[in-house]
Amino acid sequence: MNVNIQRAILSTFLWSNDLDIDTKDAFILNPHLFTGDRYLIASKVNEATQTHDKFYGLLNLELENVSPQEWLEISTQTPLSFSFAKKYYDKLTENRGGSV
Repeated sequence: MNVNIQRAILSTFLWSNDLDIDTKDAFILNPHLFTGDRYLIASKVNEATQTHDKFYGLLNLELENVSPQEWLEISTQTPLSFSFAKKYYDKLTENRGGSV
């Protein structure tokens, strides 16, 4: 279940631009909360989140080539609003004891 939560959070970022989800509430991820290739993906997401426009579309294309299997798994998750993604993210933090 934890892996699916990680994928849902990442899906929200990667498809937010394509689905016209408002990115003003995008937040910085702690990559250490993510396992496997999701750690790399969370790190890359942070790079885009720190930019003014928070454009994830090109990152999505890059990750499709860098980590195709994980990208495919993430693409099967339904993107959430950033407020819901933040709730899931906070749950990940709680499950890891609040510190990483």
